[in-house]
Amino acid sequence: MHSSEEWSDDKALQFEHRNLVTFVTHRYQHLWDVKSIAEFQAVFIDLVECHHRAYITGRVLHRDLSENNLMMRRDDDGQVKGVLNDWDLSSKINETGNVPTSDAKHRTGTLPFLALDLLRTKPEHHLYRHDLESFLYVLLWAGLHYRLDGEKNPYPNKAVQGWMNSDFTAAISSKQSLLAFAWEINQLLGAFTPEFKPLAETWGRPLLNLFKAAYRDKDDNEGDESWDKETMGGHLTFEKFMEALKSKPRSWD
Repeated sequence: MHSSEEWSDDKALQFEHRNLVTFVTHRYQHLWDVKSIAEFQAVFIDLVECHHRAYITGRVLHRDLSENNLMMRRDDDGQVKGVLNDWDLSSKINETGNVPTSDAKHRTGTLPFLALDLLRTKPEHHLYRHDLESFLYVLLWAGLHYRLDGEKNPYPNKAVQGWMNSDFTAAISSKQSLLAFAWEINQLLGAFTPEFKPLAETWGRPLLNLFKAAYRDKDDNEGDESWDKETMGGHLTFEKFMEALKSKPRSWD
């Protein structure tokens, strides 16, 4: 799998300044270390809510969601909690809720989990909805590879091999088809591991249908400057994402 990096079409762009910081923390575990579907769901919801809380309250957008950065910890009582790790490619957002132009020049993320719009030759500015799309791809990846025994299938499932193509062409084609055609959705969900089959219909299909509707709406409104690009016509918001997961957001007040 390609490591996290900033993908840029402009070789002349300078690297952003980075500070090295060391933290001493609890021992975290990988997302594939969950022992049950219930644990996976609890961790995944924690991660989606943590990410949204950082965006709304901390004014930070992660921009590099992947199976390696979505982690968990197990408390002494055995309860699991999601831990969103690796914020080195994150960006502060401005007063309009967008990534500043200087940061937005860079295509940022881990290739298999990049949003479709960010794979294009001239990618859009990195938006909150692009991270929501990365959450979708992590969920699908988990369903295709995780076994609930601390292990995962070592080779990428053929349904998502195109996501790995570093020239982006195959990745664009694969994700476009997935988000456009019902038979592609059926084929991918049918390839879930036996352990993750319960999530195929309860989480996988509702989320895929949500993004499918969003991209269809985008095509239908091509050229309409008044159409809301940030949420794709109101389809891709935290609230809509949580609704597809059948989960009520917790109150932080």
